[in-house]
Amino acid sequence: MNAGVVVGDLMLDVFSRGSASRLSPEAPVPILVNPVDTAILGGAANTAANILGLQDGPVSIIGLLGDDAAGRTCRDLLRNLGIADRCVVSRAFPTVVKTRFLAGGHQIMRLDHERTDVEQEDLTSLQDAALREIEAGTRSVVISDYQKAAISEDVARATIRAARGQGVPVVVDSKCPDIARFAGAQVLTPNHGEATSATGHGDPSSAARVLAAATGAAVVVTLGADGMLVRDAHGREDRIASEVLEVTDVTGAGDTVTAAIAVALGDGADVLEAARWATRAAAVAVSRSGTHAVQRNEVENAR
Repeated sequence: MNAGVVVGDLMLDVFSRGSASRLSPEAPVPILVNPVDTAILGGAANTAANILGLQDGPVSIIGLLGDDAAGRTCRDLLRNLGIADRCVVSRAFPTVVKTRFLAGGHQIMRLDHERTDVEQEDLTSLQDAALREIEAGTRSVVISDYQKAAISEDVARATIRAARGQGVPVVVDSKCPDIARFAGAQVLTPNHGEATSATGHGDPSSAARVLAAATGAAVVVTLGADGMLVRDAHGREDRIASEVLEVTDVTGAGDTVTAAIAVALGDGADVLEAARWATRAAAVAVSRSGTHAVQRNEVENAR
């Protein structure tokens, strides 16, 4: 049985690190000299890597990758980590790549290569692959929706329906404002901005109430330095204080929260217990540079 199945938008995070001691004579921008590139799994793949690190057992990922160099790099990285690659390789859809340029530890620019139009045939293949993995057995399912085309309404609804049929918790991390498509999920994990965008409510408690009414799910709204607001399926609310002592890089911290909640739910925790553990995992994630897949021993040692 899988420890987790992740369905969503994979991407390749590239960190291009160099030195920048002078401005260009052509424009008031820094010149990055002799950058060295490091490629790391991002998006849904980072969520899968976090699940793998936080819980023993196999993890599968289903998403879209292009028939290109970035896609092959993603597949190599998945294989090296031991994550089961069930992705659809598309000739029409390019792999999403986010390149961050850094100098002296500071990000000076980000360059995104992406396209969000996708063939229906690829989405059908993705949905079929997701259903096969869920029916084969798993402790939890995560939908990681960065709005990069993998999570259509049909894919979202079919994935949740299949997981519910198996009695498996579904955790949704989505940037989609049409949150009703995730009805039936057990937990939603929006950040404050995403919750506001989806509901029109800046107050996190009000936003969580609207999200819960639209989906029937518990809601965990991440609030950065202000911790988390947790609204369970019965309407009870709690605030969890942040455990962050030092912020080095927030890249991928939301993936860590979602992964930790899914792992905890799969182990039988309730949503409040899961959110508390996710708070500790997030504190580890933001203390590391770049996209970091948190390991269980890091969370335990951080107590």
